[in-house]
Amino acid sequence: MNISRSTRLIPRNEDALLLACAVKGAEKEKRETVRRLVSQCTNWDYVVEAARHHGITALVTSSLERRAADIVPRKSSEILSRRFRANAARNLFLTRELLLLIREFGAHGINVIPFKGPVLAITAYGNVALREFLDLDILVQKEHIVRAGQLLTQWGYQQPVSQTSGGGSSHVESQLGCDFWRKDGRVSVELHWSFIQRWLGFQVDLEAVWRTPPSVPIGGMNVLSLPAETMLLYLCAHGTKHRWRRLCWVVDIAQVMEHEAALDWDKLLKTSKHMGSRRTFFLGLRLAHFLLGVELPHKVWLEMEKDPTSTTLAQKICADIFSSEPAETATAAGWSKDWFYLRAKERWQDRLRYLRYLAGWLLLPSQKDRRWIPLPASLRWLYIVLRPIRVACSMIRPRSRARA
Repeated sequence: MNISRSTRLIPRNEDALLLACAVKGAEKEKRETVRRLVSQCTNWDYVVEAARHHGITALVTSSLERRAADIVPRKSSEILSRRFRANAARNLFLTRELLLLIREFGAHGINVIPFKGPVLAITAYGNVALREFLDLDILVQKEHIVRAGQLLTQWGYQQPVSQTSGGGSSHVESQLGCDFWRKDGRVSVELHWSFIQRWLGFQVDLEAVWRTPPSVPIGGMNVLSLPAETMLLYLCAHGTKHRWRRLCWVVDIAQVMEHEAALDWDKLLKTSKHMGSRRTFFLGLRLAHFLLGVELPHKVWLEMEKDPTSTTLAQKICADIFSSEPAETATAAGWSKDWFYLRAKERWQDRLRYLRYLAGWLLLPSQKDRRWIPLPASLRWLYIVLRPIRVACSMIRPRSRARA
């Protein structure tokens, strides 16, 4: 990985330091780069908070302690170290809880595949303390998700009220799963029967995922996991879903590629094309290359050159990810998001699917609409008219406050 190349893309020294700490490379070169950037940084409050915002405090702290502990300002070093220890303790606690849940699910005949969280930290980062996560994502076969939710309830978990109204089946279907909080508030579990909604253009062959899932050793247990190729495609789709607002999603991709030397690139190119997510895949790879200097196979570059839109999108994200520009208004942000999603799809049928989703979102009533103007059952058809008005008001109101 070319560290000097990746840091030259970002003009601010503080942002270049974050990138240098987040990427792997030859130790001598990396040490020199990190120490040079540390000596050039003047706004350490920004470094500390930007690392937190981008979800890379653990990586930044680890890198600075190994390579520049003697020249990092003491106050900033103490804050980073304290957050690193807190993250490590929480990750270990969540890993223990995950193993307990896997064991209990197995005892009731339910196989589960955890992804992201502790599994990604161990398989891609090599250390559960180096990746930051707040919840446990668990894949369950669709026919088992209701039973799995019932078991979580028996074990002291509960669902948000917003997901249980109407039996919760519509939420499970539309959101591909459901959320649970342990009653003491210390653990959040997301049960999934699939990964990302179809309107985002990501459709995994779930039968293939469950047919022969690999396993990884964690805490003395063999835990089922996703194939590396599926994980990489998912991470690219997940980052695109969130429009790559945080650097940690790009780092995840770089770490998977670093630790999975035997990635089947032919399979990745074929599968992403079949799924209609090739542009999403290329976008994640380009960001890993542009920001973190990750090297890509020649065959992948040849295919990416056929899709210049992924380059345009990646360049825009690189320009925005550390931007200090004022936040967009709600209306502008909405249009920007929708335009981004449409451009991130290479197939017209996926763009139409997204437009249908938008139409449904605009017209179908929600709990907010019902709280805004409660109507009797005989008049609920009026929500088709009232909902666009409420949504428009909610978008205009923040803009009006900003002008005031």
